[in-house]
Parts: sequence; structure tokens; C-alpha cells
Amino acid sequence: LIPFLAAASQWVSSKLMPQPAASNNPNDVQGQTARQMNSMNVMMPIISAWFCYSLPIGVGIYWIAGAIIRVILQIIINKQIDKIDLDAMIEKNQKKAAEKKAKLIAEGKLPDPAKFNQYANVST
Repeated sequence: LIPFLAAASQWVSSKLMPQPAASNNPNDVQGQTARQMNSMNVMMPIISAWFCYSLPIGVGIYWIAGAIIRVILQIIINKQIDKIDLDAMIEKNQKKAAEKKAKLIAEGKLPDPAKFNQYANVST
């Protein structure tokens, strides 16, 4: 029973993780990585079932507990990500970066962009 529970919990854990999209283009590095990740998501539960069958039962219980904790955490994270408005967060961070840049320019830690244009037009 432990090997099957370990394989099932590993499989559920891998299905809840964000998956990159695989492409059929052989030159696409991200597509190759996505295909490798998909094959690992299929093979790892099988391998963990085999290890749990051949190793002491404690290893299987340890893997089951770890997978259950990962599943719970991933569900919580997925719910939090769904609540976030990314456009509002990007706009907020852009305003924050502009305010920080203006503050650094005022403190003299960054050069004033208007002076760059003056320096570019100066004939040497």
C-alpha cells in the first residue's frame, strides 16, 4: 500500500505544480525543457513506488508526508496567486520605481537625465 500511496501523492504533487508549455520546435530550448519536465513528472512517481517497495517502509512514509505537505502548500499558493491582480501590481511597482529614481536624482546619487542630453549636445 505504501508504494502506491507514495506514487499517487508524488503524481498529485507534480500535477499541481505550474507546468511550462511544450512546443514541437526542436530548436526551442524552453520546449525541450518542458518536455523533459513532463517526462520526469511521469517517471518520478513510478521510480518512487519502486524505491518504496524495495527500501524500508520509513522511506515511503517520509515521501508520502513530504508530498502531502507539498500538495497543501501548492494549493494555498495557487489560491493566493489567483487573488492577485498582476496589472495593478505592475503599475504599483512602476510608480514605486519612478519615485525611488526621482528621490535618488534629488539626492544627487543619480545624474539628472536632462543633463545627459546637454552633455550629448556639447561639442568636444
